Amino acid sequence: MARIMCCQGNRNSLLIGARNRVLELTTNNLVKISASLSLCQTEVSRVSSVSNKCFLRNLGYEGTVLASKDSIIVSLHGTETVVLIDRFLSVRCKEQCCRLVGEGTVKPFQLNDNGQTSINILNGFPKVKLQPNGEKVFF
Repeated sequence: MARIMCCQGNRNSLLIGARNRVLELTTNNLVKISASLSLCQTEVSRVSSVSNKCFLRNLGYEGTVLASKDSIIVSLHGTETVVLIDRFLSVRCKEQCCRLVGEGTVKPFQLNDNGQTSINILNGFPKVKLQPNGEKVFF
C-alpha cells in the first residue's frame, strides 16, 4: 500500500509499504534530520512513518522506486557522496507538511597510492569501497 509523503504543491514522493511502521526519532537523529532539512528541531516531529521503499515521481522516466540496500549518489555539504540506503522516513514538518528523508550509510571512495580518488577507466566514475564506513547520514 502506498502512502502520500509530500504535502507540498505537486506530490512527488510516496512511501511504499505497511501503514503500521512508526518510529520515534532519537534526539541525535532529530538533530541530523533537522539540519538536513534546514529547519529548527522544534519544527520537526519526533515521530515518523518508516518504510524500506519509496517512489519518487520526479526522478527518472515517469518516476523511480528506490529501496533499502540500493546505492545512490547524494549531495552532502556540497560534495557528491555514495550512500547505501537503509530506510526512508516520512517526517512531519512545520505547517503540517511531510517530507521524505532517506537514511543511509556512506560508502567511502577508494583512494589510490597518491591519496586521490580512484576512477574506473571504463566509465569514468569514481570507485567506492564495497563496505560502508558506518557513518549514518540523512538526505
